[in-house]
Amino acid sequence: MSHRERRRILICPASGHAVNDPVGPFCGDHGARMFSDCPACGSEWSRTRDPRGEKGTDFCAQCGNPAPWLSRTELIQWLKACVQATDLEPAKRRELQEALDRIAELAPDDTKTAAGWDRLRAVAPRVWELAKPVINVLIGEGVRKMLRL
Repeated sequence: MSHRERRRILICPASGHAVNDPVGPFCGDHGARMFSDCPACGSEWSRTRDPRGEKGTDFCAQCGNPAPWLSRTELIQWLKACVQATDLEPAKRRELQEALDRIAELAPDDTKTAAGWDRLRAVAPRVWELAKPVINVLIGEGVRKMLRL
C-alpha cells in the first residue's frame, strides 16, 4: 500500500493549506472544492511545510502550473521569471520585464496595460501561452476585449 493510499490529503484552492483525511470534497474553512492533482498535467500536486503546517507548493513540480491561491502580483512575478528563463536577447527580456512591472502597477482592467500584454504575446509567445490558464486573474474584461481574447 502506497503512502498516498494510506493517507488521503487534499489541498484547498483558496489558501493552499493541506487537509489530512478530509470529511468531504469541500474545504470546511473556505467552502471550495479541494484538489490533489494538477489540473494542467494530472500529476499529484506536491506539498511543503510552513509555520502553519503542511500546504501545497505554489507551482506544480511537474509542469510549473501556478497554484490557484496566488495573487495577481505573484503571478506577474512568475511571468517575469518565465521571461528571464527564455532565450530572448537580453534587451528584449528587459523590455518585457519592465512592461510587466508597469502592468503590475495598474488595475487589471486599465486599458493602458493592453500594449504591454500585446508586446508579451508578440515577443514571447511561449510565455504568453503559460499565462493563458490564469489570464482572468491578470487581465480585466475590457482589456481582454481589446486584445480579442
